Amino acid sequence: MIQEKWDAILNICNDLELPVAIFSETHKILTYNSCTEKVMFHPQKQLAAILAQLPNETNQLTKQNMKIQGQDYIVYKNKLNTASRELYLLFYPTDQRTELMNEIEEQLEQLVNTRFEGTLIHDQGKIISVDEESAVLFGYTRKELIHLSVFELISPEDWIKAQDAIVNGLIEPFELRALHKDGTTIHIEVQGRPYPYKKKKVRLVSIRNITERKKQEEQITYLAYHDEVTGLLNRRAFQERMKEQLNALKSDESVVVATIGLNRLKTVNDAMGIEAGNRLVKEVSHLLNEKCLPRIHLARLGSDEFILSFIESNPQDAVIPFINNILECFNEPLQLDEFYFHVNLSVGLSISSNALIDVNELIRQAEVALHSIKDSTHGSIQFYEKEMSTGSIREMIIENELRHAIAKNEFTLVFHPQACLESGDLSGVEALLRWKSSALGMVSPFEFIEVAEKTGLIIPIGKWVIEQACHYALKLERELGRPVKMAVNLSPVQFVQPNLVEIITNALEEAGLNASSLELEITESVAMEDEAHVMEKLTALRELGVHVSIDDFGTGYSSLQYLSQYPIDKLKIDKSFLRVQTNTNQTIIKSIVSMGHNMGMKVIAEGVESYDHVELLRSLDCDEMQGFVWTKPLPFTELITKLTSEGRFPLDTVKN
Repeated sequence: MIQEKWDAILNICNDLELPVAIFSETHKILTYNSCTEKVMFHPQKQLAAILAQLPNETNQLTKQNMKIQGQDYIVYKNKLNTASRELYLLFYPTDQRTELMNEIEEQLEQLVNTRFEGTLIHDQGKIISVDEESAVLFGYTRKELIHLSVFELISPEDWIKAQDAIVNGLIEPFELRALHKDGTTIHIEVQGRPYPYKKKKVRLVSIRNITERKKQEEQITYLAYHDEVTGLLNRRAFQERMKEQLNALKSDESVVVATIGLNRLKTVNDAMGIEAGNRLVKEVSHLLNEKCLPRIHLARLGSDEFILSFIESNPQDAVIPFINNILECFNEPLQLDEFYFHVNLSVGLSISSNALIDVNELIRQAEVALHSIKDSTHGSIQFYEKEMSTGSIREMIIENELRHAIAKNEFTLVFHPQACLESGDLSGVEALLRWKSSALGMVSPFEFIEVAEKTGLIIPIGKWVIEQACHYALKLERELGRPVKMAVNLSPVQFVQPNLVEIITNALEEAGLNASSLELEITESVAMEDEAHVMEKLTALRELGVHVSIDDFGTGYSSLQYLSQYPIDKLKIDKSFLRVQTNTNQTIIKSIVSMGHNMGMKVIAEGVESYDHVELLRSLDCDEMQGFVWTKPLPFTELITKLTSEGRFPLDTVKN
C-alpha cells in the first residue's frame, strides 16, 4: 500500500471527523490522521495499547467497544484490502448512527482499490473532496478546489467526453486534456466509479498524470512519420499522402512522382564523416523544400534519395520545366566548413494513368528510372520505361526456386547471440534464416522474404524455421548446461494463421523443448493491426509459456495503452536509433527504455556495432544488446565454439 493511498484514506476520515490509523501485520503504527491526534494525547502509545487489546486476527473484520479519553467508540480493525499487508483501525463514536458504518467501509474499499496517483470526489461535477496529490497536479491547494466544477480543470476540447462519462457512469479508464492553474495543458488518465457519500451516490475519480508518456508517444509518432536527419516525411508518411492525392484525382489529372538522387554522398561521408554528410543532406532538403509548394509532398526515401509527388493536368509538358527549375538551385556549390561541394542530382520520373493508380508501383517505377541513371552528370532526368522492370523477372525466378528450397535442403539457420548489459552474460540467441539457392547462389533475406510473404510461401518456410529453432535451442541448452532463450521472427502472415499456436506447440513437443526457452518476435505493425485478435493470440501464446517481444520498436506508431495491456515480455529497439548518433535518438532510446520498464518489460537494442554504443546503452539502463560488436551471426557449431571459449561479452573492454 503506497503512502498516497494512505493519504487519501486519512483525508476522507478527517472530512468525516473520524480517527483512523494504518498499521502493519506486526502492529507497527505506520501513520494516522489529525482526528486521531485530537482524540488521543499520546497516539503512538495509545494505539499500541488498543491493538494489544484486540484479537490478533489479520484476515477478518473485528470490532470492539472501547472508551477513549472518556468517549465511547466502536473500534473497527480490518485489512485495507485482500492483497494488502496493511490494516486500519477506525474509531466510530457510538452516539452516531451505526448504519453509516457500511457506507464508510465501502468508501475505504473504493479508495484502497484504486491504483492511480490521486483522487477526487464530485457530485454532478462539483468537487466535494480532493487529496493532496490531485491538488498538486492541478497547481491548487485542496481548499481552492473544493466546490469548483471539474470542468474548470478540463480543457474545453474534452468537455463533451467528460460530460458523457459522468452522465453514462463510465467506469473504464480514459484520457483527458486537463488545465493546470497556470494555464498549461496536462494530460491525465481518469477512472470514475460510484461512491457512497452521505447516503447518496457520487463519483470517486482516480487520476494519473500521463503528460510525460504523451510527450514520449508524440516523439515516437513523429519519428514514425518523419526522417530523423531532415525532418521531412519518411516513406511511410509519403505513401499515405500519395494515396490522398490519387483518391482526389479528377479525370483529366495525373500524379507525378519524382525520385531525386544525391550522387556521391558516400564520398562526403568517407572524406569528412557522417555528420558532415548529414549536414549536406539537410542543406539539400532545405533547398528542395523551398521549391515545393504546399500542393507538393516531399520526403526522404533513403540516405541519398528524396521523393516528391504532385498533381498535374498536363504532366508531359509541365514536368520537365518544373524539375529543371529545382535542379537550377544546385548550380552553385554548397559550403560545408571550408569546403565547397557541387551537388550532383539525378531524377527518375513516373506518372499515374487510368491503368496505374497504385502508390507502391508508382514509387517503384520512379526508383527504377532513377537507378538507371544514378551517378550520371548533374541534371540527368529519366522517365520510367517498361523495359526497366527486369526486377519483376528476378522476382518470378525467386518465387519458383523458393517453392523447392525446403525439399532441396537449401535453407540454413545462423545464430546471433544477445548479451546482458549489466553482466555481459549470454541472455539469448536469435535464429536468422539464410538461403543458398542451387540456381541463384546466396540470396539476401531482404530479397527473398518479401517474395515469400507476397506468395504465402512464408507459411511453410516459417514453420520450418520454428521447428529448426526449437531443435537447436535444445542442443544449445545441452551444450551450455542451462536453458537459453531462442528468438524467432514471426512474419505478419504467419501471425494471423489460425493454427499458429498449434504449430508452435507441435514444434516444442517434437523437439522436447520447454516453452519458456522460445521467444517469438512480432513487429509493431502486427501488434496494432486488430487489438482483439492480437490479444487473443498473445494470450494463447502466454498460456503456452512462450515469450513474446516487439521487434524494430520505435519505427512505427504504437498505442502504448494497448501495448501495456498485451502480454509482452520485451521491446527490441530498432537499429536505426543507434546508426546515427544524435541527441534526439538518445532521447528516444531513453524514452523507450523507461516506458518498457514502466510496463514491466525488458528492453534490448539491436544493431550494436561499437563499444560506444554499448557504453551509451548501459548509461540509459537498457537491459540487453545484440550486434556485431560481439560477433556476426554464426552457424551453430561456430556459435558453440565461441560461447564455450568466451561465455560472455567482454564488458571490461567498455569500462577500460
